[in-house]
Amino acid sequence: MAAMVVAGYFLGFKGAKSSGAVLSSSGSGRELAKTLAPLLVAVSVAVLLDPFLSAWTGLFPVARLSIVLGLSLGTCLLVLLSRAGLKDVARAAFSRQTGELIVAGLSSMLLKNAFTALGGPGLVTSLFSGGLAALALAVATPYLASFATGSPLTGIVVGLSIAQALGHAGDWASLVYTAALLGYIASPAHLCYVCTAQYFRVPLTSAYKDVFASELAALATALVLFVVAP
Repeated sequence: MAAMVVAGYFLGFKGAKSSGAVLSSSGSGRELAKTLAPLLVAVSVAVLLDPFLSAWTGLFPVARLSIVLGLSLGTCLLVLLSRAGLKDVARAAFSRQTGELIVAGLSSMLLKNAFTALGGPGLVTSLFSGGLAALALAVATPYLASFATGSPLTGIVVGLSIAQALGHAGDWASLVYTAALLGYIASPAHLCYVCTAQYFRVPLTSAYKDVFASELAALATALVLFVVAP
């Protein structure tokens, strides 16, 4: 993380001149609390009620009842605070962005399960038994999986499956996680990245030069720490 921050500073802010513009806002702490309330309710309910609702998991067709309940309450609170009507809720529920989110999530889960069920980790690791090639595989695979699906979980599961097949599930875990996270950040399917590009009205590819440079610095740092650390 520190390597990405330093690289991002020199790539994006070093030598930059201030535009002299000053952002002014008439907002207040009450408005900020109102904005954050739905998110805080969703997270609080999901975390605090999980120990109590986990015993009821078998009674409902969902694995995480507390998360479903938290998101539902947070969404209801958001609708109430924003004073949105039924048409507004329906428009948001059936918008293009919502559909893209659902498709991206389902696709990432399908890819992860299909890769594992078809014996992908064992097939790939059979080509690389050890050495630098195996280490490169353990880094490249989770990165590419997260980059392709926009889901860090997919990259982590696939990467750890390969590391486990190579006999390095424990000592390679942090490296796999780092590679999966970096692939997720740069993914064109990562909705935060997509929405940011849409907000500033720039192509998705416009930031890749700086993104890949900072990610390379972070990945190189992770590899050095992996080799040097006992």
